[in-house]
Amino acid sequence: MVLDATLLMILKLISLTFLVFTFTEAGLSKIKDYKGNKAYFIDHLKGGILSGSSVLLFHLIIVQEVLTALLAIAGLCTIPFGIEAVALISVIASAVVFLQLYLGQRIAGDYAGAAGIVPYLIMSFISLIIFSLQ
Repeated sequence: MVLDATLLMILKLISLTFLVFTFTEAGLSKIKDYKGNKAYFIDHLKGGILSGSSVLLFHLIIVQEVLTALLAIAGLCTIPFGIEAVALISVIASAVVFLQLYLGQRIAGDYAGAAGIVPYLIMSFISLIIFSLQ
């Protein structure tokens, strides 16, 4: 199936918008309620192999979520001009962040939480496919 160029552009913009919404909210909510989210994160990883690194991992996730949001915003701004590199990097970054969160949930034994991340991960994979189409 060959996609019309306009439809393909719309799909790319929608997938990037999804990433902007997802990562902006995730990063900013962690910053807004920093103490509460940090305490939850530490408690969630308590007793597992990641417990000693929980504070560092929490900060890394915040940085990655905010950077992914910024990359997706930049991608939204540049893609209409035919510049897709930044957008593609944001899609790849989103998949990496979702894989990290998925792994953390699995290691923590929160299988329901891990399952909740799967749709987001699938969306990242679909976005990668969309960006591979010409």
